Amino acid sequence: MQLDKELTAILEYLERERGLDRQTVLAAIEGGLLSVYRKKMKMETGTELHIDPQTTEVYIVDAAGNRVPAPALPSGRIAAASARQMIMQKIREAEKAQLFEEYKNKENTVVSGLVDHYEKGNLIVNLGRIEGLFPASELTRAERHRRQGAAVKGVIIEVAKEPQGLKIILSSLHPNLIADLFTQEIPEIRDGLVEIKKIARVAGEATKVAVSSNDGRIDPVGTCIGIRGTRIRAIMKEVDGERVDVIRWREDPAEMIAATLSPAKVLKVELFPERKFSRIIVADDQLAIAIGKKGINVKLASRMSGITVDIKSESELKSEELPASATLPGVDEILAKKLKEAGFVSLNDIASARAEDLARVEGIDPDKAKELIESANLAIVVP
Repeated sequence: MQLDKELTAILEYLERERGLDRQTVLAAIEGGLLSVYRKKMKMETGTELHIDPQTTEVYIVDAAGNRVPAPALPSGRIAAASARQMIMQKIREAEKAQLFEEYKNKENTVVSGLVDHYEKGNLIVNLGRIEGLFPASELTRAERHRRQGAAVKGVIIEVAKEPQGLKIILSSLHPNLIADLFTQEIPEIRDGLVEIKKIARVAGEATKVAVSSNDGRIDPVGTCIGIRGTRIRAIMKEVDGERVDVIRWREDPAEMIAATLSPAKVLKVELFPERKFSRIIVADDQLAIAIGKKGINVKLASRMSGITVDIKSESELKSEELPASATLPGVDEILAKKLKEAGFVSLNDIASARAEDLARVEGIDPDKAKELIESANLAIVVP
């Protein structure tokens, strides 16, 4: 039996227009036909059905391994409709499975789509053969008001199978979106001469991109900025004017933090690796610059280094020469200094600390650590 004209046309359409692999569609049709034959003609268990990919001849291989032509499909309007329904179901399942694999392999990569509509604050986009969804929490302010049909880019952060179909979740906040823009705009990155080491982003506000050069003759920062800032301006335009700064990558966390806080001038960086904490000292007139609007620079420095960043001015530091911990019961000047050396300077530092961290300080056992935390919390609450 030859595959009929209708199924042959469907096969060619799905292969040509929907991008489905020919063998995948044939396998789906084979599964559908076999289900029909088993149901209507009571075929033996172990019987296989195949379609020749070149001639579209349908044949059966019986349990003994003999190849025989497949019998005609059941006649009658109801039987024929039932057979086609089963075959189309198998084809739809195959298409869903291929789409899932295709987009699952694209997780954490950038895709483009067209705005379709907004639904309860979420943005629905047309990705071609399927829709994608930007949750409201994954949109910048600018992307909450796109016109229908406008082009939009996003990073696929999740692909999941759900009863109603494939679910593709996108984000416009992901740092990979910036990495993709840099790769598209800067040939030296595509060629591997300049490398993006890390990206810290507060989406819609500011981004810091740390880069290094694999060629000593190339300045990685200047290369990314471009002549008179042409390259970086093109990238910023793509993210609706979000500030994008390029800095040179440093292996040393203290140097990386100081570079991320630029243009503020950092006087000193104190690192406390065990607590993943750092204290940054700046001149009084540099404090506002270092912190940035709404604390953005602090967030960027923390994300770039993976270390909590606390910024203090010289005046604030001097006022803390006698640590606040000295006001707590059972803490003398010597113990207060030891606490300060360990990074516990303010009452907030102690109140928010873990008892096991405090107990590492010489002169403090686990019970005393708990008492100090309790006392610090009381001191903060009660004026």
